[in-house]
Amino acid sequence: MARRAFRIVFFAGLLATMLPHGPTPAADRRPIVAVFNIEAKRVRLDRSFRDGLSDYLATKLAGTGRYQVVPRDQLKKRLVEQKSKSYRKCYDQSCQIELGREMAAEKTLATQIIKLGRTCTVNITLYDLKKAAAESASSIRGKCGEDGLLDSIDKAVQKLVGVAPAVEGARGTDGEHEEAKSGKAGIDWVYSRPAGIEFAKTETTVAQYRACVEAGKCTEPNSKSENKSCNWGHSGRDNHPINCVDWNQAKAFCEWAGGRLPTEDEWYAEASNGGERAYPWGDQEVSCDYAIWGDGSRTDGCGKDSTWPVCSKTRGNSVSGLCDMSGNVWEWISTPEGSARVVRGGSWYGDYPGSLRASDRYGGNPADRGSNSGFRCVRSVE
Repeated sequence: MARRAFRIVFFAGLLATMLPHGPTPAADRRPIVAVFNIEAKRVRLDRSFRDGLSDYLATKLAGTGRYQVVPRDQLKKRLVEQKSKSYRKCYDQSCQIELGREMAAEKTLATQIIKLGRTCTVNITLYDLKKAAAESASSIRGKCGEDGLLDSIDKAVQKLVGVAPAVEGARGTDGEHEEAKSGKAGIDWVYSRPAGIEFAKTETTVAQYRACVEAGKCTEPNSKSENKSCNWGHSGRDNHPINCVDWNQAKAFCEWAGGRLPTEDEWYAEASNGGERAYPWGDQEVSCDYAIWGDGSRTDGCGKDSTWPVCSKTRGNSVSGLCDMSGNVWEWISTPEGSARVVRGGSWYGDYPGSLRASDRYGGNPADRGSNSGFRCVRSVE
């Protein structure tokens, strides 16, 4: 029951990111896309989960910055009015083209989940309504569970628009490094309604930071040879947050990646949902179900004595779906406090629950390179 309640709240937060957040600039020529509900074949999906997954898909597409997405509530309303009182029935191409044009869209996105054997394939196809033909498509095969389908949706969208995955994809292959060197670093940008800007979904990873070092725009952090808890130099930690970096190193990376460090007000707005939550996930007490922290045991990091891969605790995601805003590593903030710089969010090291509250803060020496400190980037909405 707790998992189901979380799922509903999580997807409700994702849907909220799809609602209009201000007038569209006249110069914005990104194509308008209508994202239709996912069609499931040979696999049974809970209705609320399938609807939420469709909303998540729309959020991911909008988050690429390549398209404007028709708000899903408007699309659902029109489908209910026009199509036998059920928007779930509009799966065929002619129906979607017709409704897409009625919504003044230029393109439509059709998605199928097909189960074959023990795996599920996510197929997404982008249609050009002017040409009445498919423009591009992608297909990803993965696990059929809820987490597996979320992962496949992420990868399918990234493949469709030609963006390297921000988490799983940053493994160090030549192609992925080329994407990172382009200045994007494989960052998955997510729009935050509470803050009015886009956040990196994850804390900056070791692999992402390495790309900046290889591009000659970042300096190396402290490594495991100086502190065993530093992730730099450890094999198998490409997907962990970069730590042992000072404030200036964090600033340099974000600028190279096309963003900046968040202000304290921006960070707090997202972490607290505009002051409505004690923690990014809500008001539930801190535990290892929600965050990587000291948890009062003999070994910090929820028993691992280190950070974890980013997005390991999705139950702790913020209202917009950001991972690890509490725990894993403290996050450098742009806001000064005298000669210090503010850090937020708590870390894997330390067992004081209050440090993971959205309101908690302290000033850190900008030259410090602690193993419990990292960062994430933000950027203004384009």
